[in-house]
Amino acid sequence: MSSKAEILQGLANVEFEKEHLEREIKAAEDYTKHITQQKLDKQAIVYGSYDQATKDAAQKEYDYYCDILSGLLDKALDRERRMQELRDEERRLSMMLRSAR
Repeated sequence: MSSKAEILQGLANVEFEKEHLEREIKAAEDYTKHITQQKLDKQAIVYGSYDQATKDAAQKEYDYYCDILSGLLDKALDRERRMQELRDEERRLSMMLRSAR
């Protein structure tokens, strides 16, 4: 069985990692909003009353932003899974701490 000090250190480590991950999540959300706006701007051109060359160029950029958003979604899901793992570990360590007292 782990000592009380080891459990407390584990909890501190989990809290530190959660805070770091929360900052990552916030930064990624801001970037995702920015990329989404870029995509919407290009979409407006694609479906707007512009010449075909402009529409074609906008379509390429639109596709590019869609690819970026797809990657961002994958990373967001990974971060969400990691956050759940950290919450589970925090819960497990808290239960260990209660039984160690």
